[in-house]
Amino acid sequence: MTGYYVMWYRDTSVGCSHLNNKTLRVDEETIVKRVTNLEEGNRYTIAVKSFNLAGVSRGSSNNITIMTQESAPSGPPTSVRNGTITPTSITVKWDEVPCLHRNGRITGYMVHVESIGQNDKMFNVGDIRETAILELMPSTEYTVQVAAVNIIGRGPFSNGRVYLTNDGLTISISYTSTTSLGIVWSLEEGATPANSTIFYSKTDTDCFNASSTITTSDTAYNLTGLEEHIRYFITVNAMLPDGGTRVDSISAFTMSAGLCIVLYHFSLFISTYNAAPSAPPTSVEVSVVNSTAITVQWGSVDCRHRNGEIIGYRVRYGEVGGGEGDRTAVQMVSGDSTGGSTTISGLTKETVYTVQVAAET
Repeated sequence: MTGYYVMWYRDTSVGCSHLNNKTLRVDEETIVKRVTNLEEGNRYTIAVKSFNLAGVSRGSSNNITIMTQESAPSGPPTSVRNGTITPTSITVKWDEVPCLHRNGRITGYMVHVESIGQNDKMFNVGDIRETAILELMPSTEYTVQVAAVNIIGRGPFSNGRVYLTNDGLTISISYTSTTSLGIVWSLEEGATPANSTIFYSKTDTDCFNASSTITTSDTAYNLTGLEEHIRYFITVNAMLPDGGTRVDSISAFTMSAGLCIVLYHFSLFISTYNAAPSAPPTSVEVSVVNSTAITVQWGSVDCRHRNGEIIGYRVRYGEVGGGEGDRTAVQMVSGDSTGGSTTISGLTKETVYTVQVAAET
């Protein structure tokens, strides 16, 4: 006889799902061999075969089954993620600890929840990979971590994942006229607000005014007296019967393409119909370029009178006192709400002209 083959494999019904077959060759004088680098918390089957120059024996020794000692998990669960989020709860899911870091059979999980200004929560769940975290505060950020547990102890926590609970207030907007918007709001819990306060203000950077405030016991209100083609920032603060509050905001504005509703993140954008500008551009100035040309410059239309998106200007000019009636011409100039300028050439020397500028939507 020349030697022995010591063979072992891991029982996949207890440990990791992948096989871990290994064979170690030893000489014939060796009767004791230490098998190392086994994985904790796994069951192994070990057998020995002899071999010589003619080959390996057909049979083997009796199989011996051993269970390595367990230790606490050495890795956290993977892919921690959220499910449903409400104003007062977060559902969290996760995947298993990688096989090589379980170090035994996972018997459960521990969830750690923390938020600034609140006491930490830590609780155990069974051998399931999903749980609901309850009794949270609306509109609050929470950091969630998950650790695996076996009969030896708890493993390391996963990296913290931050989740934001909902505010619990839903606002919808309806178009009621070119100068009004209908607002309806409701609470996710089905509760009725004791009262609600509506704040709204124009948010055009060049046409901003202070917020207006309305308090009502209803859950619907029609904002009237608004201006065409002005963006409004609207906030509803609903007071609950128990003294708590729910807050949500929307941005609503008018556009030139008629009614258009676009949902983007948590803001609802409303567009109402535009009309022709109700006032001319400001600060019209004329300067002489040469004997047959002038330059005309003008400023913006007051934002309260634009009534839509300014897309260009109409410059009308003509001779004064021609005897056969004033002869006029029109020059179209592209531009935006900031104003513009143009040069008019081909004029008659030593002639008086009148110039007018109008904006168009």
